[in-house]
Amino acid sequence: MTAAYVSGLGTWLPDTVRTNDAWPAEWNARRESVSADRSFVDIPTHTTDRAGAVSARYIERERADAFLGVRERRVAEDAMTAREAETQAAHRALADANLSGEEVDVVLSWAMVPDRVTPSSANYVAHAIGARRATAWGVDAACASALVQLQTAAALVASGQARVVLATQSHLMLRAFPMSHPASPGLGDGASAFVVTRAPGPFRVGAIHGVTLGEHYLSVAFVRDGDPDDAPWFCAGGASRLGSVDGEGARYLMKETVRMGVATMEETARAEGIRVQQLDTLCSVQPRGWTGAAIAECLDLGDDAAVDTYASIGHLGGCGPVVNWHAARERGRLPTGAILGLYAQGAGFTRMGAIVHCE
Repeated sequence: MTAAYVSGLGTWLPDTVRTNDAWPAEWNARRESVSADRSFVDIPTHTTDRAGAVSARYIERERADAFLGVRERRVAEDAMTAREAETQAAHRALADANLSGEEVDVVLSWAMVPDRVTPSSANYVAHAIGARRATAWGVDAACASALVQLQTAAALVASGQARVVLATQSHLMLRAFPMSHPASPGLGDGASAFVVTRAPGPFRVGAIHGVTLGEHYLSVAFVRDGDPDDAPWFCAGGASRLGSVDGEGARYLMKETVRMGVATMEETARAEGIRVQQLDTLCSVQPRGWTGAAIAECLDLGDDAAVDTYASIGHLGGCGPVVNWHAARERGRLPTGAILGLYAQGAGFTRMGAIVHCE
């Protein structure tokens, strides 16, 4: 089949910066001063294998830091919609690919906090960029959505059903997450986009591999804050925020994040027919700043293989791998001939890996 290429990357970050000073001074006395759901903060440690031991070492380093290594994060204005944030990123990705909206055949979108239950942002984005002949639809695998979009886009291009596919992602999480929550400092707002083309571009898409662990459907999910009955979205109830209906499952997933990342990238490399140690750079989701570095260490990729942006913008959900990919390019980490690994995991629970060749 025809090869697929990523020809453009784009990111959008809000102008407003929230520093750690926004929280009260006593916040750093984490366990004593903050009483709330800590499912996404206190990661159980285990040292039965290398991934567990590496994770435990990083967890110990940040034990006294309530901000978990984040110095600042971006906050979207209330008036900013997910669809407009994605449009901003889309314009930048198209400009990077030297393409116009009229050349786009398909628009795929994902929003962690969508403007409406339906329709998806994709419909608006397609109109806003002038993609008048495009088909548009939403793709949702939570924080793994960007790689599911990449897989979908590459398949459309490789099969001849499209020449240009635009994929957008948005993570305006802070409007749906209370600052008083222990995990709040680690989250940020932003949007990202990429363009997949049939025409050769700077990044050739290789193997993409994923596994869904459906038994963890409720381990990470939007919940009603303070509502023990967890009323469905269409009923009156408490404010919605990311949480867990299965706390034990959530803690398991947090504990196993590095191990799952290692396994996924090993499986993806095998699908590509390469040794995983041939990866030059790794761009991962970043629920913690050290996630990518820990995965890279366990894969023996070298001390500086992982690229992250966590300290300056926090966890951006499904935008994370794309934002870090963009950062890797800006930092000169993706020369011709380099092999890039992408890793993402998302609620539901899906883990995904991708191999990208720098042309």
